[in-house]
Amino acid sequence: MYRLGTTSFVIPATIVENLHYIAKNYPKIRDVELLVFESDEISPLPTSEEVKAMKDIAKEHDLSFTVHLPTDIDLASTQEPSRIKSVDKLKRVYERMKNLNPLAWNLHPTDGDEAKLYYSLKNLVEVFPSRDLALENTDFPYGQYLPLVKDLDLSLCLDVGHLLFKGESIAELFPLAKVMHLHAVDGIKDHRDLSYFKSDVLKQIINDFQGEVLTIEVFGEEKLKKSLMTLKELQ
Repeated sequence: MYRLGTTSFVIPATIVENLHYIAKNYPKIRDVELLVFESDEISPLPTSEEVKAMKDIAKEHDLSFTVHLPTDIDLASTQEPSRIKSVDKLKRVYERMKNLNPLAWNLHPTDGDEAKLYYSLKNLVEVFPSRDLALENTDFPYGQYLPLVKDLDLSLCLDVGHLLFKGESIAELFPLAKVMHLHAVDGIKDHRDLSYFKSDVLKQIINDFQGEVLTIEVFGEEKLKKSLMTLKELQ
């Protein structure tokens, strides 16, 4: 059975403050996706003290974590300094946050030179546990990097919203998915709350998922409340 999760941005506050708030107000949430995915200036790496506080909260409230790794990277760059800088940035995040024992490290692979992307991922699994490194389907065809997932023994972070937004198939990806990011689309935007789904479609997606963490990947408390209510109505 999967652990139900949400993001670390429910209220406009720090990650630690969000964890306290989630633990107090949302007992059904068992996992939190820690959002560490922008530039250092916008969303700096949590301090060692903050990481310790996260670990204490998790222990007290039986929470687990996944980590959304930074997206301002280029693992497929043909410019070696840029590629190395990207790999090193991800390794720094791992070293800072590994004591949280995340169930998965969700990574956006980058489009470009496939050989360089493969080499970057090989560099990463020298540090990251390979089965905990979950490549997320993003805005280029996932068929390009599924062979990398299999060859390097990685996992997949199945983002349903991204696939629905592009009208792509979902079923073939379920067996590889350790984590699922669940959010709806409205034809214009994704990361909508789950009430936008047709009930039978949403129920089928949830029933087909056999992974460890189902993250309601929405941002803001109103969207989370609507999503949890939608799940309750499916029962």
